[in-house]
Amino acid sequence: MLASIDQLNVTSRTTAFSLKGQQLSIPEIAERLNINYIVEGSVRRSNDRIRITAQLIDTRNDRQLWSENYDRELTNIFSIQDDISQQILTALELELIGNNRISNVPTRNMDAYTLYLQGHQLFLNRGIGDLNANINNIERAISFLEQAVEIDPNFAEAWADLATSLIILPSYFDKKYFFDKVSPTATDSANKAISLKPTLSQAWAVKGFIHLNKLEFQESEAAILHATELNSNNATAWFWRGLHYLALGNHDRAIDAIENAISISPNVPIYHSGLGLARHSLKDIDQAIIHMDKAIDEMGFEAGRLDRALVAIWNNNTDRARKEMIKFSSIYDQSASEELIQKINTYIDAYSMQSSNYQARQLLLNDIEEQRENTFGLYMIQDSELFIADFTKTPVNKGFVLSRIYNPIARSFFKEKSYREFIKNIGLFTYWKNNSFPVFCYEIDDNDFACGEP
Repeated sequence: MLASIDQLNVTSRTTAFSLKGQQLSIPEIAERLNINYIVEGSVRRSNDRIRITAQLIDTRNDRQLWSENYDRELTNIFSIQDDISQQILTALELELIGNNRISNVPTRNMDAYTLYLQGHQLFLNRGIGDLNANINNIERAISFLEQAVEIDPNFAEAWADLATSLIILPSYFDKKYFFDKVSPTATDSANKAISLKPTLSQAWAVKGFIHLNKLEFQESEAAILHATELNSNNATAWFWRGLHYLALGNHDRAIDAIENAISISPNVPIYHSGLGLARHSLKDIDQAIIHMDKAIDEMGFEAGRLDRALVAIWNNNTDRARKEMIKFSSIYDQSASEELIQKINTYIDAYSMQSSNYQARQLLLNDIEEQRENTFGLYMIQDSELFIADFTKTPVNKGFVLSRIYNPIARSFFKEKSYREFIKNIGLFTYWKNNSFPVFCYEIDDNDFACGEP
């Protein structure tokens, strides 16, 4: 509710919860989040009653501006939320516009709402812990959200979160979750959310994300732009807008969108990792390293080591690349076995020798056949035909795959006619003609294009 007030810049739930359990003082929290006011309190539930204490604090002088206690029936939870919002705005001498009031409550069913909150928090926790923990968090989120919409089929926010949780599952390289398998249910859930609440930003954001996976670029752009227009404080929508432009090679727009996401939720590691990827694609290596280091070293985003390894390769630092890939691959193979280390060494040797390597190709072909994570091998071997073969079979987000094809290491692919035909076949060339080309590509005529360093 407060996030809809133009005069307020409300810190996202994700960012606020990143400080949970750190025992920070009010001034320390204010400095970390760059905020002037904090709302803090507690919630206790006893059967069908709820007790809430809340207070508004001015962090600049650690002074309490307002406080209140509520002891009511649980069915009045949204009334309490509305009252707290109004009291906060009164204390700040702002006005809550009438159509933002309680009439827009997401559901009247408290059981559904409780399940939704549990699912939503698990979705926010998806980047915490190892691979199995991430998958487990999302699977549990889906279970809670499915129960929520079963209890209240008109709960639009739960449908949108269900679609979001379903569609990101293939990103975790788990063989149970191919995009083609989860896409129909995710699409139905997103459409259901939109039919119930056409102005729900997250529903449009996930719809755009689904279109990107299907290589429906114009539809993706329309949906994701609409999502950020509906709610300019939706950090997920801004990040997915950035991924959309990364996949299409418009890195300036990608950077703008991801920086918007970071300004809303500065403590989400994948946002910084994505910004590092965009900077690397523009050969802005120093800035790429800054953001990748922040995501990995400060925020624990282990999946970001793949892109940091590719930066190390670009900087001719094969020892650093090897260490990064051993740690990255261990996320998925669960142990840094001798076989894993040897495979990474074989891939790096293939790239360093700049020549065909039969052993490396066989390892990569086996990874493609087994549908294992193989991005590093693809870019080390520099074989566009293998890249195309992998792209057609990958169970993961095709938008993520496309976001790396503009990497300086991968640009040699564009010199090959078969690869340029692949670009045409998936619709990128048509999109570029109607919008803009990547900085290193240009249109020759209506039917062809070329790429080279600008």
